[in-house]
Amino acid sequence: MPLKKCPECNNAVSNTAATCPHCGYQFRTVNYSKPSPKPTYHIYDSRASKTIERDLNIKCIIGLIGSIVGIIAAIVFIVLAFVGPKVPAALFWFALLGGLAALIVGIFGLVWYIYRLNTY
Repeated sequence: MPLKKCPECNNAVSNTAATCPHCGYQFRTVNYSKPSPKPTYHIYDSRASKTIERDLNIKCIIGLIGSIVGIIAAIVFIVLAFVGPKVPAALFWFALLGGLAALIVGIFGLVWYIYRLNTY
């Protein structure tokens, strides 16, 4: 049976002993367990991301066209409300408020389009 020396008391101790029987010194134990598994890597599929980008670009372009149409409609409604023929007050306010609402939605859509364009 192979022996080793205790670093504390210099007595001969069994090679398989976890502690020295003379002084109680604890030897370091080597753990011979299975090695940790290798990390897994996820493969990035560029085709899927290009499909998502294309769908996003189509939606952004549709939003941009809708925003431009909304802004043009807003300008037409507002101009007709003030310059057009005399109409009842209810129709005047409908045209004015509808034009302002379309203008706000169009500007919001345009800002959203520019934001999405810069983030992707």
